[in-house]
Amino acid sequence: METLSTVLTWPDQAVIELLHGTITDVYERRLINTKFGEKSVQNAVLVDAAGTKTRLNVWSHPDISMYTGKEVYIHSTVNRANKKAGVKVKHGSFTGRDGKEKKTIEIEIDNHGQFQFPEVYNASGKANAGDSTALEGQKSVAKGGDSPLTHKSPYNDPKAEGMRLGMSFKAAFDYKLKELEASGQSVTEEQFLDSVKVMTPKVVQAVKDLESGQPF
Repeated sequence: METLSTVLTWPDQAVIELLHGTITDVYERRLINTKFGEKSVQNAVLVDAAGTKTRLNVWSHPDISMYTGKEVYIHSTVNRANKKAGVKVKHGSFTGRDGKEKKTIEIEIDNHGQFQFPEVYNASGKANAGDSTALEGQKSVAKGGDSPLTHKSPYNDPKAEGMRLGMSFKAAFDYKLKELEASGQSVTEEQFLDSVKVMTPKVVQAVKDLESGQPF
């Protein structure tokens, strides 16, 4: 795992496999129009153990406010093109108040990048971020083959699975509630709980299918 001081010397668009640090600040998530349609973006600040600080530009993710002040692991995953993606170096520039161009080097994270608390990463995230056997399994599944993780899934640990699913559901439901608030809609607690009951078994089954190598 590289330090921030090292990855910030890398060229533009260089993919970062794994970052570790504390998110000290998280700013408001907003929706913007891009040439690819409407996307969400949220900025944050990550500080590593050496005290190096960088800005994060997080695209197409649920609100990451839950990580404010928390230690996290941020890692890339294997995409459909069978390549590591999700976390990369981003070079940019802006014009300062003095009229001169200022260079920036930041970290850009898209929907292939994952945020995990240490306890979740240690229990399961290593399979996605750095474990060679797990990576080969992801590559095999991407090519239509059998996954060697079918009988070795780290999520067979009920505690790890519960923590991971709990965090996923919280992020999804928080995002949905904010969408409803922004649109002016209201929902009763009973209606919300009913929707949770309907969604939960479907999401759990989808996760199990993915982990067993079933097509998405």
